[in-house]
This record gives sequence, C-alpha cells and structure tokens, in this order.
Amino acid sequence: MDSKSSDANLSQDLTSSSTPVPSEMKPSTAREMPSTTAPEMLMMTEEQATVISARDRAERNGGSTIRPINSAWLRNDLVGQTLGHFELREFIGAGGMGAVFRGFDTLLGREVAIKVLSRENNGSEETVRRFRNEAQSAARLDHPNIARVYFVGTDNDWNYIVFEYIEGHNIRDLVDRDGPLPVEQALDYALQIAEALHHASQRDIVHRDIKPSNILINSAGTAKLVDMGLARLHQVDDEDGDLTASGVTLGTFDYISPEQARDPRLADVRSDLYSLGCTLYYMLTGRPPFPEGTVLQKLLSHSSDEPLDPRELRDDLPDEIMVLLGGLTAKNPQDRYQTPAEFIAEMLLFCEDLGMRLQHGGGMTIAADVQPPTIVERHFPWVAPILAFVAIFFVMDAVWSARSSNNLLPPLSFQDQSGYRTASSPNGAAAVAPLRNDREIAAIPDRPDPMSPSPSPMTSPPPSEANPLEDPLSPLPMIMPPAAVDMPNVKVVSVASAAQIYDAVTKAKLDPRIDTIELRFNGPVKIDSPLLLEGDAETEKITMRAAIGFAPELTLSIHAMSMYRNMIRVGRVQALFEGLAFRLETTDASVDPGCLFLLETGGSIKTTRCTFTVAAPANMAVLPAVFRRPLAIAMTPATSTEVMMYRPPSITLVDTTIRGETDVVHIDQASQLKFDWQNGLLAISGVLLDSQGSTKASTDLIDVRLNRVTAAAAKGLFRLESSTEFPEQRDVEATLTDCIVRWSPSEAMVLQYDRAPSAKLTDLNSVRFKGDNNFYDLTSSLRQIFWEKKTRLEIEALNAEKWGAAVEGDKFAKRDPITWAKSLESLPPYSQRLLSDYRLDAEAEGNYAYDKKVGGEIAGADFAKLPKFPADAAAASSAGTSTSELP
Repeated sequence: MDSKSSDANLSQDLTSSSTPVPSEMKPSTAREMPSTTAPEMLMMTEEQATVISARDRAERNGGSTIRPINSAWLRNDLVGQTLGHFELREFIGAGGMGAVFRGFDTLLGREVAIKVLSRENNGSEETVRRFRNEAQSAARLDHPNIARVYFVGTDNDWNYIVFEYIEGHNIRDLVDRDGPLPVEQALDYALQIAEALHHASQRDIVHRDIKPSNILINSAGTAKLVDMGLARLHQVDDEDGDLTASGVTLGTFDYISPEQARDPRLADVRSDLYSLGCTLYYMLTGRPPFPEGTVLQKLLSHSSDEPLDPRELRDDLPDEIMVLLGGLTAKNPQDRYQTPAEFIAEMLLFCEDLGMRLQHGGGMTIAADVQPPTIVERHFPWVAPILAFVAIFFVMDAVWSARSSNNLLPPLSFQDQSGYRTASSPNGAAAVAPLRNDREIAAIPDRPDPMSPSPSPMTSPPPSEANPLEDPLSPLPMIMPPAAVDMPNVKVVSVASAAQIYDAVTKAKLDPRIDTIELRFNGPVKIDSPLLLEGDAETEKITMRAAIGFAPELTLSIHAMSMYRNMIRVGRVQALFEGLAFRLETTDASVDPGCLFLLETGGSIKTTRCTFTVAAPANMAVLPAVFRRPLAIAMTPATSTEVMMYRPPSITLVDTTIRGETDVVHIDQASQLKFDWQNGLLAISGVLLDSQGSTKASTDLIDVRLNRVTAAAAKGLFRLESSTEFPEQRDVEATLTDCIVRWSPSEAMVLQYDRAPSAKLTDLNSVRFKGDNNFYDLTSSLRQIFWEKKTRLEIEALNAEKWGAAVEGDKFAKRDPITWAKSLESLPPYSQRLLSDYRLDAEAEGNYAYDKKVGGEIAGADFAKLPKFPADAAAASSAGTSTSELP
C-alpha cells in the first residue's frame, strides 16, 4: 500500500541553510509497505517521518494525522513576513508538519530559528498539540547540550516556535560526508548527549527520537539535541494527557528500541539510551545496526537479532566499545544501563583506562566506581549479622570491664574544622557513603581535585561525677555500639574556592545530613555553570552562607558565547543564603539576559543580609532578572496527596539589597508565587515583578509583601502582560507596610498590557494594595493600561483616589513628593549606586517620611541593618571605617 509520510524529520531545524537542503528536509514520498495483518504503519527512514500511525487512527482522520504540505508555497508565503516580534528572513527546510526559517528577534537583536506549523496541519488538533508539546518539553529543559526554546506563539493563524539558532551540521551529514568518526570524537558526542538525557530524565522528559539527524554539532564541537516533537512527560499515564494512543508507534525505526516499537507509552530513559547506542554504532561504523530489510524486518531485528560486530567493520575499535554498546542496546531494558549516569560513569572509566581525553562533557561527578561486586560485597549479607553479634559481645564485655576500671567509653571523634561532623574511622578520615542511585549524581563542571578536608577531633562533654556504674545496685544504663550513637543532625562543609562549591553541592546531594555549605573566601569568585540545589522533598533545606569574617561574592558573566544563563537553580528544596554578595554582568545588549536564580517547581529561596548587583547595558530590550520562574514548570499538584504536600514557590528576602539594570522577578507563565521582603533597598532600572500571562484562569494569587523597603524601581512595581497565547493573568495582592516607593515620572507603578480590552484588564481589583504608613513619591500616574501597545488608557496621579477607593486599606493617603538627600537624577548607573544615595533629606521641611524627633526615617529601609554592596564595603575597609559607621 502507498502512504504519505506523516512528519518529515527536520534534520537542520536550527542550522544554517548556506548549503543545499538535504533530502531529509524535502517532502517525503510514498513508500511501498509489505502486506501484513498488523496495524498499518507509516514507517520511515531517517530522512522521513518520525510518526508511525495505526490504521484505525488514520481512517478516523481521513488519512495520516500529519498532512503533507507544499513547501514552495509555504516558503513564498512566509519569507519576509513577521510573526510577533520575529522576522522570517530565510527558508531552511520543510517537512510534514511545517517549515523552519532563519529568523531575527527584533526585541533582543539576535538570530533565531523559527519552526512554523503549516496551515494544512492547523486543522488537526492532535498535530497542534504535538507541535506545542515540542515547545513545552524543551522549555522544561535548560542544558548546554539541548537546543533552547525562546518563545511559542500564534500570529495570523500561524503556530510557531522560536528556538536557539545553531550554526553547524548534524551527525548524519557529518558521517555521510567524512565517513565513520574517530573513536574519541564519537564517544565525546555520545557523552554530551548522555548528559543531556540525564538532565531531561531528572525532569521526567523522555525524548523518544534520538538519532544522528537530531544531534547538531556546532563549530566549537558542542553537541546539541534538537526536535522535542515526540518527547513526553514520563509521569503522564492518562490517555487524555498523553499525545500517544494505543496502536500508534513513534520513533525512527533504524534507532527505535523494542519496547518503544511495541508501545511508545512504555518508553522511558532506557529507551532513549537504546537509541543513543544505535546512534553511537552509526557514528563508529557509518551505518545503523540493522541497515537492510523491510520495515517489519528491522523492527523484528531490534527485538531479537544481534547487530554485526562493529569490529568487523573497522579494526581500530577497542574491546571496551563492545561493553558500552552492549550496555546501551540490550534487548531487555532491565539489562541496559538503567540511567544515563551509569553509562557516563562506565564510559569515563574506560576512557581513562584507554588514555582517551574527551574534549567536551564530563561535567558530572560520579561518586562511586562502576565495577563488579567484590568478595566482601557478595558475602556481606550473611557476614553482617555475625559481625554485628561479635561487636555487641565486645561492647558488653567493655561495659562490664568498665565497672571495675571506672572507665567510660572513649569519647567520639568528629570532623569539625572542615565542617564535616561524622563518626571518625580508625584513620581519622570521614567515611563516604557509596552511591545509591542515579538521583545522587549532580551535574557539575570539570574542576580540580575534590577537596579533602582534614579531620580535627571534637571532645565530648566531661563525664558526670555521679557514675551509676560504681553502684552495683543501680540499674545499668543502655550502652549502644559506637556506630549507633546519635550523631549531630547538622553537618557543615566549608569551601575555599569555586571548584569546591560544586563539590560541596554534590556531597550535600549525596548525603542528606549535610545541610550547610560555608564559604571561606573573600572577594569575587566566578560561577561558570549553574549550581543545582534540589532535594527529594520540598521540606528539605540547604544553607549556603559566608563564614564569620569572610565576604564572598559569587559572579556570573553572560556574553554571546555563554553556555549558561543562570547561576543557581533551585528545585524541591528550601534554599537559604546568608551573608553573600551576588553579581551578574552582561555587556552585550543582544544576548539572552539571563538571571541569577532559576526557581523551579517545589523550590523556595530565602536570603538574609545578601546583596545583589546586576550590571547590564541600559538599552537592553529585555532586562535580566534576579529571580526567574521559567515557562511550563509552573505545574499544579494532581493528586490529593500532592495537594496536601504542595508548597507554592516562594521568595523571602531579609535585610537584603538589590541594585542594577534589572528586574527582580520574572514569571514566564503566570502562576502562584509568594514574595516577602523584610527590610531592604531596591534601586533598579526595571520593575519589581514582571509576569506574563497563562493559558488557564485561576484564583491563585501573586502575593507580594513588603515591610520597611525603600523601593526605587524606574519602571514601577508591577508589569503584567497577557497575549493571545497566554490570555489569563493572576491577581496581584500587595501588602506594604512602612515603605517608600518611587518610580520614573514617565512610567507608572502598575503597568498592564493586553491585545484587546477585557474585563480582567480593566478590573481595578485585579491589583489590590493594602498596608499602613507608606509613602509614595508621586510624580506620575499610578496605573497605566495598554491595548496593542498603541492605544493607552492611563489613570493619572490625580485619579489616585478613584483607584484607592477600589482597593483594600492603603488608599494612597501619603502621596506627597519625598525630598532625598541627593538628587536621584544625577546618580551614577543603577549598578553603581550605594546605600547612602537613598537617604532622605534630614533638613527639608515637609519631608513626611523623615521624623526629626527620632532622627531618622520612619519608613523605608532600616539602613543600619543592611549589608553594604561589595565596593561600598571595600572602600570603607580601606579607609579604616567600620561598615556599621557608614550611613
């Protein structure tokens, strides 16, 4: 039978089109299928589609789910057009779902790749869902080996996704052009993709279409995994929530795992590892494991046959390659590597034994060697009880001996100076728990040798003068073996360099008893890749703090070639930061602005006596952020148990200062958030909180509480934006107490955007204020509403009472101008401003926020409790002035 292809693989989705479009970019032709009673399958070579459909679904929809398109018409219709704020400048290629264009982001001034769904496929609800699923799956991921998604939208009935633009070639084309890759190069690419799979699996994403043409290699040799069109959330198990129904097979048959061919809903990360193994086989030999035969024969071969030994195709392959390939491509998923981390660990060991040095990847720390069990490990289950019995015997013997010798058990020794508190081993070194599972492997970059803290004894309290063992008639106390004695609950690890920070984060993930990381260094330390702070439950805590007498500063620099756009990722853990300075720098106005903290679902952040500085070009269209809630991660709990345990993400700032060319909080998709700031200074060129819209309406609030905060935000406190794709916005409830608020005369305290007027937009109660003793430096409007960013409805300061009557409490009673000690208009850039720049004029008359009787401000920041910015503190130190003496 003849059938049209369902979705041509876009091998160069995100690449340059300087070369002719390869065959896989062209519309697929019909393929003769063998007669069979099995479900009719639209199978494909790697040049063809990635969807295999069952007969019943095709018949229901009148044919293939994904309809073929006229690429020439699509190219002529779209090149030169604008979708949203993206210009489509050059056609790259087309497939069954649509086309890919090289585009330009007019807001950020950068090249992007734009994938557009064809009009033929817009009528298929399943195709549109699959198309949006690609964006949502990619948005959950932020990894240097996965192509980033920047935006998803609809404009003039065109559905489109905006991706990172990658200059390079895919592996299929590289092998076609140059032949099989050198062993080290093939392993290098496999390692990078394995790390990408590890990152995806930690977020419950299964790719389901790993193959050579979906791996792009840029000019620096970095491998990028693309095309998330078939990816799915692994925990989705209801048919309505999954894009895959029974009888539909997804994948590319040269690289598909046996279980995925049977039912793609069964695919997990082990299926992706199988496809990676087939891809590695291709890189080493120039051919897939089963290159011959019909579609059905290839599927059967994947299930039952062994591929040709690659050593018969090239004689320079070491025997260890067969071990790696065997662990990846075992027919039974239970016989494969169970996680990408297991594969990475074994491959790195092999590379070390063979003297190979991979150029990329290797950013994961493997805490235990992967090797066969030793004799002790094999016999430990039956030996352990005997050893325990012997230990108890000797302990009891020691107890009875103590009655005559009047000696207690020797004091326990702890490792204290480095921060590790653990029972000492005979040689004084702390015992390291073996790796228990892949969850304990944290992604960290290459670094020097791990720190080896030296133990120091901690003496136990002196024994009591009344010794019950001296009285033969008194009951004996319960004597426990040394290993069973309760250990201190708090464990601290101290670090003295950036490399050691990564080690400490990894050790904290391996050992849940470690809950504090103490930084013992002064001055700036560069963070090259994100620190990943996450736990198994939202109740877990991890603290990162400055040691007494030290002033550490963590810095992140973002430029056009930066692989990472954030410093710290927080997920499913309560992350506490104390006495630290954070700094983000970017000098290129066209780059992705990035953020310092990425707050994922289940995470919370609290800072105490911390400073934040963001230095960025003043002309950036989109400013960086201190904190960011990313797109498609704002999920709600599904079960009653999850509802009981669910803790909405929160950000708490105590005695904290923020300055710079930045916004404070970016919410990519409107969702519940608690933001609480107790005493602080805000001096920024942006807004306190920027929230995009959401796809669903909700009663969840964005809850903002400010107490004793001097907030000088040039663009205002809130910017709320809705769009056609994300039309729903959350209500904002702001509770302010003893605050001073100021914004630019040309802006408003609350700014709202939408494409068209709506009841939600014009509802004055959608942003509610309440509080007491606040002072608003009113030189401009309180609230502005924009439609299409062209027609503006503005509520001026003179109409403040109208808005105040509609909100709770505050009513903006104190709206008199505030007299500052310095002229704010003549201050240096925001990233260079100091605490003393925001003191009030003590001599001015009618300066209601300053009380001469108490000799200071009665609202705004309590400057005596705030930490100084690093430059401010350094200047005070060099001048011999105590920071507490500064204003």
